[in-house]
Amino acid sequence: MLPIMAGHSKWAQIKRKKGITDVKRGRLFSKIARPSIVAARAGDHNPDLNPKLQTAIEHARSINVPNDVIDRAILKVAGTDEKTLEEFLYEAYGPEGAALIIEGITDNKNRSTQEIKHLLLEHGGKFAHSGTVQWLFKKRTALKIPLSAQTLSRDTIKLIAIDSGAESIESSESSIIVWTKIPDAESIKATLKTKKVIVGETSTAYIPLHAIQVSQKTEESIAKLIDVIEDNDDVQNVYTNIEFKE
Repeated sequence: MLPIMAGHSKWAQIKRKKGITDVKRGRLFSKIARPSIVAARAGDHNPDLNPKLQTAIEHARSINVPNDVIDRAILKVAGTDEKTLEEFLYEAYGPEGAALIIEGITDNKNRSTQEIKHLLLEHGGKFAHSGTVQWLFKKRTALKIPLSAQTLSRDTIKLIAIDSGAESIESSESSIIVWTKIPDAESIKATLKTKKVIVGETSTAYIPLHAIQVSQKTEESIAKLIDVIEDNDDVQNVYTNIEFKE
């Protein structure tokens, strides 16, 4: 049976961190627009023909990045003076062996590596060998469906999501979160739209296979480490297998 979750959720855990950092990132529109640049370089500049670009644009809009900033970011792809941006993914351990995945986009990978390494060492963490952390997570796409924008009932939307191939569903007072395997995301999203379901924010995330609990002191140390890493201009997301208390 398809898991349907409520209350303590994967979405809430991810957004706990991102809610803090998005306020800070509101001053850093160029940082938020970077995924749009990378996605446009990797495929068609038309978001209707480039799902990755469409996802990047939707995420930027969800945290109130102005449309003109997004448009300028995409136009920069054709600029001859624009530095080359590249994506990176680092695996690391935090205090008491907490697993960390750090995603980012940079124009200088050596600089980013050294800066993140320094932050980890300062806060009781260290880089991990490639592959030693990723196996503790699964990468999934989340489709957020705001209930206030819908004409269909909550139960009807859930049934449509299940029939369209959703892997799991979370339900809260204000929204439904549909979790899917990444290759299935676009077809599920298209099915929802044909059924008149309005899909809001779309994002991808590394979800721990087994979240672990730690002491309050350790949780505070890991939260601080995540905050300082996400403050780095080159870092987009940090994921951990620690279950933060709400």
